[in-house]
Amino acid sequence: MMNFQNSTKFQEMTKVKNVFYCQLSKKQHSSIQDGVHLQISQVLPLTIYLVWGAFVNTVYEEFLKDTKTIKEEVENLTFMEKKCWKIEKIERSSNSINPVVVDLECPSVLHTNNYGEPSRQYYPLVVIMVQTENNLTSFQHEYNVNAMMTIIHLQDSQTALQSYIIGQYVKLDGRQVFSLQPIFVTSSDEVGELGTENNLPKTDSSNNCQDTDICVVCQNLPVSHVVLPCRHACVCSNCFQRIEKCPMCRGYLDSYFTLHETNIEAETADNSTDSLSNNFQTRWEMWNQRLNEFLGYR
Repeated sequence: MMNFQNSTKFQEMTKVKNVFYCQLSKKQHSSIQDGVHLQISQVLPLTIYLVWGAFVNTVYEEFLKDTKTIKEEVENLTFMEKKCWKIEKIERSSNSINPVVVDLECPSVLHTNNYGEPSRQYYPLVVIMVQTENNLTSFQHEYNVNAMMTIIHLQDSQTALQSYIIGQYVKLDGRQVFSLQPIFVTSSDEVGELGTENNLPKTDSSNNCQDTDICVVCQNLPVSHVVLPCRHACVCSNCFQRIEKCPMCRGYLDSYFTLHETNIEAETADNSTDSLSNNFQTRWEMWNQRLNEFLGYR
């Protein structure tokens, strides 16, 4: 019997602290007619800028500016000048790790202005969340997120497509900008992705794997590996060494990264003896079954 050895390339990741969370509420319908219902949580005070009717070709360029510059331009009414229909500001000083629904009424310009032919020239809503001025100056770190942009499509009378988030981007203190991509997590009830409770901002105590989802292969150990490019977080470190395709979608593995590295190391060390014992027990059961079949007991 040949032993299979997984040779998938390890993708080294950089830990980034994201203090924001913004999604459309799944319990309430958002549209230009019914208004927007944002689900927000935060671990630091923040300022929210609602950019209504943002010109598609300008919004990305504007977000690349320094976060302090964005705040100054909004206050001076020069941010995206003549490239959006209206900008509103919301201050949130209370920190809430649990999601809070913020109900927004769409301004009248969204009902009357022309968005352009598909694909549209204007985004109905762009939400820019930034840390307050004190946090921007006091807690700077190369890998801290100081701003997040959420681009939202809103359903209206001209488009039957339901409201959804087109894309999310975060900007670090080092001024790098990254696109947020969902990780698809297995759970006892459903598959979670970006926007579910599995992806809320967490403190460092979240590294405890007490509530971690269980591996879909062995149904025993906690999930520790995320496979790429499908982004399914579904296997433990032991089972990952024995697969050549994603257990969820059967897609081929290009690379992977790990979750909760400290626990993975402990898991590997704690289970090394058990693995040898389990392998011996499995082989013994296999030979015992063959012997019983040969003797006619089964």
